[in-house]
Amino acid sequence: MTKEQTIRAKRIIRSAVDYGGLVVFLAVYFLTGKDMIRANWALASASGVAVLVGFALERRLAPMPLVTGLFALVFAALAQRFHDITFVKMQPTAINLFLGAVMLGGAAMRRNPLRALLGSTIHLDPPAWRVLMIRYGALFITEAVLNEALWRTLPDQTWVVWHRPALLALSVLFSVAQVPFLMKHAQMGEAEWSHTEQTQVPED
Repeated sequence: MTKEQTIRAKRIIRSAVDYGGLVVFLAVYFLTGKDMIRANWALASASGVAVLVGFALERRLAPMPLVTGLFALVFAALAQRFHDITFVKMQPTAINLFLGAVMLGGAAMRRNPLRALLGSTIHLDPPAWRVLMIRYGALFITEAVLNEALWRTLPDQTWVVWHRPALLALSVLFSVAQVPFLMKHAQMGEAEWSHTEQTQVPED
């Protein structure tokens, strides 16, 4: 297998690990007669499997299914305990607020959680990472607000089917919009985040 084929295979595996749980959620939701709580338990289980598969194949803990699985476990338990699917609907809001806080907090404290989220295939200078973290933090908070608007205004089935594609589409469009910035600030070597004090923040 060539280097290019290996990279492509890793990307496919990573996509399956990151988004497989969401497919399971939708499948169980419809197979169980639109039982949102059972679908969320399935999401938690599938996310756990995804974390194990990702670790076995890449020797890394995939952050997105790990975060999704932990939140799904907590919110499924709350929904089961109080017999209220509102907890399931609020789960994406909580996840995105958490991720937004992590990104903005990382930028403020000169840490780099975004590199763990995106993987090691992107190499940027430290100030560019900081700008990107602020942008992703804003994206996650926007997605949290969008989810709140969607679940409060749409019927349950419509929300289940469309809220995840809507949030995913927003993420994809955002990522595409960052390509010029990434190309401008990409570097071949891996920079140390600790040496940021003497570097200016780049402009897009």
